[in-house]
Amino acid sequence: MKGKRSWLPDEEGQLSIDFIIGFTIFMISFIFVISMASGLLVGLQSRTIDYDAVAYRTSVVLVEDPGEPRDWHLLDLTIPADRDSLKRLGLSISRLSPGLLQQQKVDAFFNWDSSAGCTGTESLCYPDEYKEKLIFGDYPYSFNIALRKLNESTPLVVGGNYPPKHGYSRRVVKIKQPGAIMTMNITNPLYGVMKTTNISMEFSDLYGLINPLYRFDTLNERTIITIQNVTSIVNITSIPEVCVYPPEGGTPTCLYAPGSSPTILVKPGGGPPCTAFPCQIVNGTEIYIEEGFFSRIGLDEFSTIEIRIATDQNVFDAFPYDFNYYTATLAAPEPAVLEVRVW
Repeated sequence: MKGKRSWLPDEEGQLSIDFIIGFTIFMISFIFVISMASGLLVGLQSRTIDYDAVAYRTSVVLVEDPGEPRDWHLLDLTIPADRDSLKRLGLSISRLSPGLLQQQKVDAFFNWDSSAGCTGTESLCYPDEYKEKLIFGDYPYSFNIALRKLNESTPLVVGGNYPPKHGYSRRVVKIKQPGAIMTMNITNPLYGVMKTTNISMEFSDLYGLINPLYRFDTLNERTIITIQNVTSIVNITSIPEVCVYPPEGGTPTCLYAPGSSPTILVKPGGGPPCTAFPCQIVNGTEIYIEEGFFSRIGLDEFSTIEIRIATDQNVFDAFPYDFNYYTATLAAPEPAVLEVRVW
């Protein structure tokens, strides 16, 4: 009909532009507020800490990790660069030998100093370096670490007295004893034919032993050659030489040991080392090769060398000596219990 208006319902499914704009602004503001509010909780620390987990993690580092660097026990901590290079305190022989600890690392680990001048000593700084290089984390943990050999009653300990409630981890370990010892018998000058002799060492044979507990680790451990059967006055005329054969064979290059450690020492009767030569020797005199000496002169697990000893008497036979698993011995590993407490 003319002039009649059509009626349209109000329930159309269309949103106004104002509503869409307002809803969008609300959602953006809501998301912004939520993201800001989550940041307010970052600095909050839960009061519930699993100290057992921290103690277990610490024991794993000690028992299953050799540390970083692997031979950190050879570092001279009185040198700032060496101390800075120490990143982690592990006690194991290697990552492939969990539960098998190295005695030198044990000795270095429990050599600690809590004084302000500890960075100038050969000791680890307690507690800071232990927290930084073993416990880790920003939380101010306290700790007590004890190692007791089964044949000893007094444990080695680093750390303070622990409260009744603390995290705890206990590990049974074996500790490798360092220092292969070879006994070399000389003869009476009336029957000897030479004033010098050579002691041959094939490093590839020494490191070919699979079991690390009984392996001669000459690169990282001390090596001792003990002279016996001294029946007359005999003098060693100089510090023993080390003659290194090239990998392809041929004529060796001989060198004298340096005057500073690590080096080779001659200890009459196992006592203080000779400071001048000729030096008279007695039964039990040691040719003492300090740990780290062979690494210092650039040897590796495939090196072949001879140690040459010279005396002023004919006390050696014509044949050379061999340093190997038949002529030298290593002390048996020692079982021990490691206990870690954290709170």
